[in-house]
Amino acid sequence: MYDIFLYKLENKYSRMNIIFAINVPYPYGMAGSMRIRLFAEYLAKQSNDVQIIITNQDNGINSKEGSFNQVLFGGVSTIAFSYYLYLTIYPFLVFLKLKLEKKKKDNNCLIIYGEPDIYTIPFIIFGKLLGYKVILDIVEDRFLTEEKLSIKANINLIFGKIISPLMIKAVDGIIVISKHLEKKYKTQSNLPLKLIPVSAVNLRETTDLYNSDNPFLKIVYSGSFGAKDGVDNLIDAFIQISQKNKRIKLILIGSPKIEIQNKINEIENKYIEVTGYLPDDEYIRKLHDADILCMTRIDSQYANAGFPFKLGEYLATGKPVVATDVSDIRLYLEDKKDVILAKPSNIQSLVDALNYLIVCPEKREAIGVSGLKKCKKFFNPEINSKMLLDFVKNIHS
Repeated sequence: MYDIFLYKLENKYSRMNIIFAINVPYPYGMAGSMRIRLFAEYLAKQSNDVQIIITNQDNGINSKEGSFNQVLFGGVSTIAFSYYLYLTIYPFLVFLKLKLEKKKKDNNCLIIYGEPDIYTIPFIIFGKLLGYKVILDIVEDRFLTEEKLSIKANINLIFGKIISPLMIKAVDGIIVISKHLEKKYKTQSNLPLKLIPVSAVNLRETTDLYNSDNPFLKIVYSGSFGAKDGVDNLIDAFIQISQKNKRIKLILIGSPKIEIQNKINEIENKYIEVTGYLPDDEYIRKLHDADILCMTRIDSQYANAGFPFKLGEYLATGKPVVATDVSDIRLYLEDKKDVILAKPSNIQSLVDALNYLIVCPEKREAIGVSGLKKCKKFFNPEINSKMLLDFVKNIHS
């Protein structure tokens, strides 16, 4: 009986109320959505109260509110407002939401995804006023972005750049995804800081990976098609290789920007396939059916500040990966053992890296299996989520 009493007492004070405030779609979306989802689901399984508050839910396949794998999610308000009217009453709605969701116990934690901006600053201010421990999860240095932004996005960026240093000092801890961000925020504050890398989904258990009956060797890229992603370099490299090898195919998963789509249309190469966005199960099948997976980020400050989520996703399939040598990749993976590295923005280097794997199935298999082992070690969602939970608890202690 005494042991049961101690267990209940310990559980009462260790059970946490954790709220994620995010500016990406949920539960379905791209890298940011998956990072938060994996964290939230693990925390919920550890008997914590977990909820997602979305500041920018999309109008696509996601519901405005609901529950997914034991995690509640919803917006600040279910009412639709114009952008400018929304901003005028938005802080008040944030305050009400945080007030209603706060538990009586002291273990209330608010994890905000991204650097401070127009949408997240009210969460920081009211979270602190209401007694939450506030943590930032920062995965990019958006002030270095090279993308063309809308007027609203530019206003948000400028506002964030001005107010961000002040807001950073107000929070209780920071999570980052790369060494670049770790160094940046160590110089800005003395706050508790933790580097938690990407987490891979659908980790493959088997090493029986190859189907020799495929008529084509399939090279696959998936994800966004922004300036940082270097997909145009991949297309140019593929064209060079396909002039001599007619048994290869390039599959691009996602929705290319108009410049990339125009380039594909002009080439008229029947061996390049664009799938558009795919449902989760079909997407996973495409990755597992690939012979080579590609990540082709360019060498820029913005690209190096983050870390490609797709790299973990690729390695989890057990298939060999060709990646450009950017960000912290060498911190986790060894060239020609776990991955084949190419020089960023260098088409010939990319051609050489792809040919290295095309000509030798044995190398493809060995590198794929080794990459999978490293993925389980460094990009394991359970290990990384436990790192997050320990970090949160240490801040509360």
